[in-house]
Amino acid sequence: MFNKCTLLRQPYLESIGFVINQELHILICEGCGVSCTPKGVKEHINKKHKNGKGKATVDQVQVQTICDENHIAALLPIPDSAQAHIEYLGLHLDSGLHCTKCDYICREVSTLETHYKQQAGHSGQPPKGLPMIPCQRLTLHGKGSSFFQVIPREAPGKVDTVEAMLADLRKAVNSAGSDSASKLNARQINPWMLSTKWYLHVEGADTTTLKDFVAPNKEIGAMVKSYFANATKLLGSTADLVLQKINSPDHIKDGITNVPFHKHEQPETLPIYCGVVTSLLNLLLEDREHYEKTLPQDTIIALNVFESALEGSMSTTHDTSDELHKLLLQLWHREWATQSQESDIPDPTIRTLALRSLLADGSFKEPSAVAPDIAKFEHLMRLTSVREIHNLAALKYDGNQLKAANDVLPWLQEKLPTTFNTLG
Repeated sequence: MFNKCTLLRQPYLESIGFVINQELHILICEGCGVSCTPKGVKEHINKKHKNGKGKATVDQVQVQTICDENHIAALLPIPDSAQAHIEYLGLHLDSGLHCTKCDYICREVSTLETHYKQQAGHSGQPPKGLPMIPCQRLTLHGKGSSFFQVIPREAPGKVDTVEAMLADLRKAVNSAGSDSASKLNARQINPWMLSTKWYLHVEGADTTTLKDFVAPNKEIGAMVKSYFANATKLLGSTADLVLQKINSPDHIKDGITNVPFHKHEQPETLPIYCGVVTSLLNLLLEDREHYEKTLPQDTIIALNVFESALEGSMSTTHDTSDELHKLLLQLWHREWATQSQESDIPDPTIRTLALRSLLADGSFKEPSAVAPDIAKFEHLMRLTSVREIHNLAALKYDGNQLKAANDVLPWLQEKLPTTFNTLG
């Protein structure tokens, strides 16, 4: 989604929706595409992301420690507006009008006209028909709110021509109302939606019902947290080379990383990550009518066994980890069919990602705001594979984890027909 060389994902920051831009050494809120100072993180979350549900709990000491380790200063570094910069990843990319007499950039003609009136030496009116230029800014208010011109980076391969495609789609949507493919407002269709076609899946459906499918579930959540906590404990007895291979999603192109897959630094991060799998399981159980028609038969059997174990665990102390493990393997260690209809999303994991991204008006979050859920799924898929490697090593390969890993690793690779690849 973004160039990994310049955006650093740190587990605790990611759990509260932030990444580090390593070029500017700044914190960026992925949901908003704006920067915050270390001391401004909590205020930003409370103002922009709590929706009146109480103040956020932010470990300011931990935030500051991370910032110190990554050389993030107390004040934002303001890019020089006198020159064009290569697009800074993570910051929202905008379009603006450039004053012909100074470095000032704004988004509206009326704002530029006001600027001309207020500045000495800016006589008359700005020229008509000024072209829009790509620009960014650090913040929405204060010293960092001034726009600066940027040169956009090349988009990832599968959306190379997305702007042209988007223009065509908007033109079709706005034409005479005769296009039956979508009744969404053209402005709701962004490149992310164009790539995924998620908007076709939810169009005409009740958004509240769809969002309820992936809502939190206390009983399932407790089971999921226990499962992944136990899987995390296996990391300590897993060979380093196996963990390095698990952490190498494209080993053919990039080789095997020297950094082994590892647990989160903070114990409270894993329970937060588990929410995506809780949503996935809740979706499968709540929308049974749909999935009994679309899931492969062996996956339906695994789902039924898991549901029985879940019901039994509510009245007994039955450990459901084996049933959950087998169901997750059915979901993540298989090749899913391509879409049989434009509105269908056969892979339940991808459908969960879509519905967790759904907004009340039927539109979807921007890709930068979806990135944390993708990272959570990928981490949990790796943990599930660690458990399976241990199982196979014991049952099939006389304790040899490397041989067991060879059976499992294809499901954690990009550029293969896997859920893991689709997420990336």
